[in-house]
Amino acid sequence: MRFTAVASIFALLAATPALASAVDFGNVKQDIDYNPAVTSPALGDVWIAGQSYSVAWNTVLPPGINSTQVRQTANLALGYMEDNSENLDWTLATSVPLYTTGNYMVTLPADLEYKTT
Repeated sequence: MRFTAVASIFALLAATPALASAVDFGNVKQDIDYNPAVTSPALGDVWIAGQSYSVAWNTVLPPGINSTQVRQTANLALGYMEDNSENLDWTLATSVPLYTTGNYMVTLPADLEYKTT
């Protein structure tokens, strides 16, 4: 089976996809919710079920935000779009360090169905 990156969604699930401000409530600090952009796989890449690949993402934070203000790890999920809904059905890795290397090796599940949407 193969999964085409044009149809798949790789997500780093650190929190919500929005970029929000850090808020200081006295002694309680709220982290900025930020998900780095995935750079690999790229549009049109074809990955084969059961094979291992490197997922890569941008480790550069937006201006004015430093790494102490954002979560340091995330889960890496694979999914697809269907009926205007993200279906993040496969968690490929958990607690992946976000700002040390910017990539992580994963093995796709062997039972993936072929997807084009």
